Amino acid sequence: MNFLFPAFLVALGVVIIPILLHLFHLRRFKTFYFSNLAFIKALEVKSKSARKIKNLLILLSRILALSFLVLAFAQPFWKQEESDSSGKQEVRIIFIDNSFSMSALGVEGELLSQARSMAKDLINKDPIGSKFLIVSNFFSGEEMRLLGQADALDYIDALQMVPFPKKADVVYNRIEDLMMQLNIRGELFVLSDGQMNQWQPERSLSLSYPIRFVQLKPETNTNLSVDSIWTNVPVMRPGAPFDLSVRVRNNNPTAITTATMALQMHDNKQMVNVAFDSERTKVLNLSYITPKAAGFYAIEAEIEDNQIHFDDGLSATFQVSENMRTGIIHGPDAGKNVEYVYGLDSYYQMEIWPQNQVNLNAVGNSQLLILNQLTQIDGGLKQRVINNVQEGKAVVFVPHPKSDLNSWNNLLSELQLPILQKSDSGTIFINKIMVENSFFTGLFDTPNPKIQIPVKRKTRLNATGSRSTPLIAFSDGSPFLCKSSNPSWNIFLFNADLNKTNANLVTSDLFSTLFLRIGEMAGSIQPLFAFIGEPAELRFKVGNYNAERPARLVKGEQEFIPRQLFDNGILKLILSGKTEELMLNAGYFDVVSEGQKIGMAALNYPRIESDLSYFEPEVFSRVMKDMGVENFTVNQVSESYEIQKVSSKLQSGLWRIFLLFALLFFIIEMALVKFWR
Repeated sequence: MNFLFPAFLVALGVVIIPILLHLFHLRRFKTFYFSNLAFIKALEVKSKSARKIKNLLILLSRILALSFLVLAFAQPFWKQEESDSSGKQEVRIIFIDNSFSMSALGVEGELLSQARSMAKDLINKDPIGSKFLIVSNFFSGEEMRLLGQADALDYIDALQMVPFPKKADVVYNRIEDLMMQLNIRGELFVLSDGQMNQWQPERSLSLSYPIRFVQLKPETNTNLSVDSIWTNVPVMRPGAPFDLSVRVRNNNPTAITTATMALQMHDNKQMVNVAFDSERTKVLNLSYITPKAAGFYAIEAEIEDNQIHFDDGLSATFQVSENMRTGIIHGPDAGKNVEYVYGLDSYYQMEIWPQNQVNLNAVGNSQLLILNQLTQIDGGLKQRVINNVQEGKAVVFVPHPKSDLNSWNNLLSELQLPILQKSDSGTIFINKIMVENSFFTGLFDTPNPKIQIPVKRKTRLNATGSRSTPLIAFSDGSPFLCKSSNPSWNIFLFNADLNKTNANLVTSDLFSTLFLRIGEMAGSIQPLFAFIGEPAELRFKVGNYNAERPARLVKGEQEFIPRQLFDNGILKLILSGKTEELMLNAGYFDVVSEGQKIGMAALNYPRIESDLSYFEPEVFSRVMKDMGVENFTVNQVSESYEIQKVSSKLQSGLWRIFLLFALLFFIIEMALVKFWR
């Protein structure tokens, strides 16, 4: 037998009190005079014997009553031997879920605070000298060794939240490995909210230990989050209008009558009301004017929410560029109308090459590249064009009427665009605009513009099997202008002779309007933000790059050097989502190269815990059984005192038995005093 509070056994010394009273209690006797003492003497001998037995029984009752009372307060329990036949030590194993979902509020406050309190209650109930294995989502070195009571309590007090919860399979297998490494055995206590996206096992489990899952219940599972921000143009021009879209998600089907979102863009702040009926997402569109000064600017969207707050705000950044490098490669008899369109705006910094004098390095630096009626495309140019496309730069293809179809179609096929076919159809009309496409947003005054432009063409685009979206079509239904439907690529393909033979087209308002809109849509598609732990690629223009002094992400005292590539003046910072990146805090990071700020990046915590869907205990037990875990029990609790429902094997109800014995012997003692005359 062991005692939870062995120090209380010192109180057994109180049993000396009834013993002393028994030994030293002196009673005064009165003398009575009788004429005949023979009968009285016999009675006196008989009374002394009975009184002696009575006093001894009273003394024994008092001693036992006090002893059992002290033992009850010392809380005795039967404990298994420290090691079994295999030599494994019995320890208390506790997993504390410290993920962001544990910031939800329960009846006693934050769920993580409740979990800490419950874990400390479990530890304090174990006898002095017990060992503990405390594990959380950190998986740190401190969580790979056994702790004493004081160290375990200190570690729990210092436990902070982490943005990346470990999946159920990872947690259970981690515990299994630690038990083998440390040569221990015991029951695993899991203190968590039981969020489904964390605790749904992905595969069958084979575990050697029982699991007690203590599910902490939040007051509500409603939660609003901001999960995306985007603009209608990939490149911000100084002083140009643009639309900013923010997606807010209601992670619970419950209707929300009103919520307020604050949107800060540079020095412009707006408050927008949001309401949800049955829909789960709502997109808010707001119009802005970009700052006139070139540079990097921050966007912050934050929704008012009463539940978990890590996903209430989303940070984003954008760059306002002074100019756009525009490269135009002219075919042998190409018209110069495209050159004239961009030459009217100083924002487009043009470089022009004839087909046989192309500077491939300069082509790689072009944010907007136009292949204007080339007769053929050689291997070097083809590869450079593909590189530009993969880097998110804009490329416009205008085939020549006498194009070498093989060289053109090799490139178009690789980019999953429609291929060219011979089609000397004479005059044909451009007469259909797909105005519903976002490419045309705000471009026309009327909702259904009518056009009828006659052109001559020598080729026809065959879109079968391609990944393209038609924007403008001919009267026979084939595309005049189409765009790649790959969201990462910014490619446009025309099908018409852009020279004097089609004067009706190149002198029309539609011609200049289309190329100016392509210019607005052009450039390297830089993501406005990234999620920590998810793959992302950030691109920045730099003059020179020294690999010995790589670029760094800097936020206060926090610095991180990601994997990086440099090509044609573009520095790519590659976030792979690996373990070392998970230590980054969300927020705005300066991108520093050679001591100079070359950009800004916005990193946010992922929204994997935004959906507050929890297991019901019965469903949870059934899921774990289906996954091969038989020795699994789950108790849903709301308040800290309910941890008593899942008390340890190390404790028992022995103290109640001892308390009953104490009361019994007190009753016996009183009965002896009162009824034994």
